[in-house]
Amino acid sequence: MANSSLHSPRRDQSGNKTPSSASRLWFILVISFSIYLGWYYSATNWGIWFLCSLTTSTVLLNIGWIVLSRISEKYEPVELFTYQNEQE
Repeated sequence: MANSSLHSPRRDQSGNKTPSSASRLWFILVISFSIYLGWYYSATNWGIWFLCSLTTSTVLLNIGWIVLSRISEKYEPVELFTYQNEQE
């Protein structure tokens, strides 16, 4: 199948598959959303804010990463870093 730059897993220098760009964007969105939502509903109580943010982000990240990993199974991994061969 053709590569999708957003959903293709990334292969690091060791050959391990790392999360796709979609998973990385999902992480940023969920963390931002859960911090905002926790602060909004906690009435500025630090302990409640922390617990709300932690619980919300844990649930949303797990659900999102399961869905995104199923999608990325269809795509071939692409290199995380590209190296230039320098001849001395």
